[in-house]
Amino acid sequence: MAYVICPKHGGSGVYMLCPHVLRDFFAGDSFACYHVTTNEFLVPKIELCADCRTEWMKLQSEDEIDDFLDRIGPVCGRCFREKQVIELT
Repeated sequence: MAYVICPKHGGSGVYMLCPHVLRDFFAGDSFACYHVTTNEFLVPKIELCADCRTEWMKLQSEDEIDDFLDRIGPVCGRCFREKQVIELT
């Protein structure tokens, strides 16, 4: 499990976010995202915007998946849960 040191919460597990959800996370108190479960050991769950979810579903090769995962970023799990997350289905 990934781990970060948050200035507010100290040590915490993380949520991994696409760049667009990450931007929205830092911009306000609420945002929408899709929760996606992966087969990747180090990144088992990610939160994606609609565009990134569409891209994720089209990935074919391990290289494409690795390139995509290189673009996501971690945030404190406790901070994430404090926000108003609108989970899309």
